[in-house]
Amino acid sequence: PWLRSNRNYRQLAGIRTPALAAGGRADPVVPPANLRRIAARVPGSHLLMLPGAHAFLFQEARFAARVEAFLR
Repeated sequence: PWLRSNRNYRQLAGIRTPALAAGGRADPVVPPANLRRIAARVPGSHLLMLPGAHAFLFQEARFAARVEAFLR
């Protein structure tokens, strides 16, 4: 549904908080192409693509360290 409507996409440009868009390179739920669009639309966001699928945050040990570095 996200790709069928531009409403959410347009609203992303209004985010003014630092954002980390993170996902798995093999995620069938949030495809990497969609995540790249999200990161490109949010001003000043950072894109983090990790190995794995939708549960990448449990599959990739580096995820917590990357989030911690982003929050610093």
